[in-house]
Amino acid sequence: MDDQGTLSKEIEQLEEELLQKKERIRILRSQLKGNHVDNYFFLASKNKEVSLLELFGDKNELIVIHNMGKSCSYCTMWADGFNSVYHHIVEKAAFVVISPDPPEIQEDVAAERSWVFPMVSSINNSFKEDNLNYPGVSVFTKDDHGNIFHHTRAPLALVMSIVLCGHCLIYCRQVTRTTVLAKK
Repeated sequence: MDDQGTLSKEIEQLEEELLQKKERIRILRSQLKGNHVDNYFFLASKNKEVSLLELFGDKNELIVIHNMGKSCSYCTMWADGFNSVYHHIVEKAAFVVISPDPPEIQEDVAAERSWVFPMVSSINNSFKEDNLNYPGVSVFTKDDHGNIFHHTRAPLALVMSIVLCGHCLIYCRQVTRTTVLAKK
């Protein structure tokens, strides 16, 4: 077997191990009850105060995107992508993007980028520091008594390292380059 064949075989083996480990993590996580969390209060549009419990709406699950705000171009890129899947996600769970930006900044950025999902500001609380102090995703649930539980979190860096493998990244760059050139 040549060097390329050996490399390809090793990559396939590592990918299979990764899938097995992810499945094992999924099984273990499903056995966790989750950590009880406080009912934080956030600032929404027009500085209206909204609680973590209220963000669930009529759902029992809440997906929170921890966004670092307007100053982070990576967080903005990820948020752009949520527009295309938001309507699918909210069929199963509530969804919100939380950033430290004040609501006025969030509103301006959301309008400028045509974001359709809800955003709240953590500028007035310790939610970010207490739950995930970097860009990522968290999943919360609530029970019938209004208790809130934090089940899982994943930094976007980890998500990106899994999703954006070499070939996918090259493909994404090509598509982006083609799209940018087509707009000129």
